[in-house]
Amino acid sequence: MVRPTALLLVLLSGCGARVAGAEAPSWPAAGGMGKLDSRIQAPEPRVLTLAQAESLYEKTVDCSDDPATQKARLEALGRVEALIERYLNGAEAPERKLILAALAAVGAPFHVYEEVLLRGGRRKAYSEPTATLRATAHDFKPLPDDAEKNNAPTIEATVQLPKDYSPFKRYAVAWADGESEQEIRVVDDQIRENSAWKSTPHYMTWRGRCALNALFNMLQREFSIDPDRIYMGGFSVGGTTALRRALYFPDRLAAVNGDAAVPPTELESPLLANYNPIPVGFFFSAKHGNTPPEKAAAFEKQAEKAGVNLFFVDEEREPERVQRARDAYKEARQGAKRDLYAKQCDFASNDAQANRKAWVRIDEYDLRDNPEMQLRIHQPDEKNANEKGAVLENKRLLMHPATVHAVIEGNTVRIEAKYALGLTVFLGRAMVDWEKPVVVTANGRNALNRKLTPSLETLLEEARTSERRDRAYSIAIPVSLR
Repeated sequence: MVRPTALLLVLLSGCGARVAGAEAPSWPAAGGMGKLDSRIQAPEPRVLTLAQAESLYEKTVDCSDDPATQKARLEALGRVEALIERYLNGAEAPERKLILAALAAVGAPFHVYEEVLLRGGRRKAYSEPTATLRATAHDFKPLPDDAEKNNAPTIEATVQLPKDYSPFKRYAVAWADGESEQEIRVVDDQIRENSAWKSTPHYMTWRGRCALNALFNMLQREFSIDPDRIYMGGFSVGGTTALRRALYFPDRLAAVNGDAAVPPTELESPLLANYNPIPVGFFFSAKHGNTPPEKAAAFEKQAEKAGVNLFFVDEEREPERVQRARDAYKEARQGAKRDLYAKQCDFASNDAQANRKAWVRIDEYDLRDNPEMQLRIHQPDEKNANEKGAVLENKRLLMHPATVHAVIEGNTVRIEAKYALGLTVFLGRAMVDWEKPVVVTANGRNALNRKLTPSLETLLEEARTSERRDRAYSIAIPVSLR
């Protein structure tokens, strides 16, 4: 078989290098990858405009304005993108090895591969102002063969596009929240006021979380969204859902608010650190629902202790503060952006199926003096939504959640953890200086002290196995806490 490196001797930037034994790089014909073998026929590369390429890759290297050079560079970018798409969507292990070799032969600066990954696939032009997306757990993770169909809930979302929507511009997402005409508005059928849903907290089930993750991915794939600016909110049941989603999907949102919502329960209060550092609005009204004001006040104190950036007001007890609190949250929301490479990560998890936040993953929980609890989640009864129906999922939760406080100071990663025996720390982009050794300490003990090299395989494997195209980590560091 022909070596793949011999077939992709192209320079991504289109200038400045020569191939051994050749006067200049040889550019494959547009749309053709050449035959690495019969298994690796990459899809037709998506057409990139020169403006798009320049905006994404202008820092790669200085290039001439020669039209032939520009054309060759754009063709190379399209092929790199096609290879990455193939790697992430269906390539088996032997083919993935070939794709990695082909991509490595390009020899581009590492951030170029990261940017191509984060583009997130295709962008469509829509002529209609609204669209509908439907997602199930099967769209994110294949369910076991014995899983019943009704155990894979479907989420249906209505998407409203701004006027003059362009697939080449990035838009913030107002998920049942906000009124800006420059944002993509999303409303799904679980966050609406829906009495038939009240006794089915899908955000706590594995299948429900898979379905919502699939919906997040569909939004990023189908529309030109900015995944770092997704703002979620809701009223009553919708606000209750939004507040819980921010706990169980702690690195998907940039801000969240619950209007006339139910505060987190005693089971969920140990997880409040998962809100950090995003703004959280909680506008409580005892007139709506039957939650006592004392529970709302207790949530405020717990959130303050956990360091949550909370905007809280009891609308009946403090009517004079209502508008100020709402305005303050609105201002914080407008400037809020999610940062998956922030130098601090606080995370809590009592559920092994929700074990990841940004660059920290809990791989093993400490079960010593930490008993498991059994929790049955029911579907609503078909005739009476207030009655419990069939069991949707049996959950196993820990009495004490594993907690992680991780901070990056210079090239040192300091970790303090409880009820966790094993972690993985993911690093990428400008989180550390790759020219210097990286030091990792865990609960006061040294876990690592050496230089690290970003890995293209880690970058793509992390995206493939997590099915996430909104973050780029190229180093994975296992950390033992035993």
